[in-house]
Amino acid sequence: MDAFVEYKAIPPHKGDSAKAVDGDFEIIGEGKVTQRYLVEGKEKEITYTRVLHTPTLSANLILISAFDKAGLTSIFGGGCGIILIRKKDGTVILTGWGEKGMYIVEPIDNHGRSLPGNPIVMRSLSQPTSLEQWH
Repeated sequence: MDAFVEYKAIPPHKGDSAKAVDGDFEIIGEGKVTQRYLVEGKEKEITYTRVLHTPTLSANLILISAFDKAGLTSIFGGGCGIILIRKKDGTVILTGWGEKGMYIVEPIDNHGRSLPGNPIVMRSLSQPTSLEQWH
């Protein structure tokens, strides 16, 4: 919960995911999270809105559909290659790599070092998940 810059508790409800402890997770809050990344040698900051707090998930998940809805383009390559998230003008705002069917992006701290703990995972072709579960 330390990552949230804005947070509100919500009535708990459950979902399921391969990334959850015992396959189940509970959504207990939502808010805004700001993360810093090293992108093409430069530090970039991204603020995620409507972030769900799910303490039993073993990774932080980002839905590609949220980037699409924001007018950004997601490019994936080769299943273990690079992911690029771009603005319409071609500016790359986020990069990552593929690993075991998921795409990983790694936040940094204010000194440009990788943050310890779980990387953020871009949800791709893992288990199907209903929109109601995530929103």
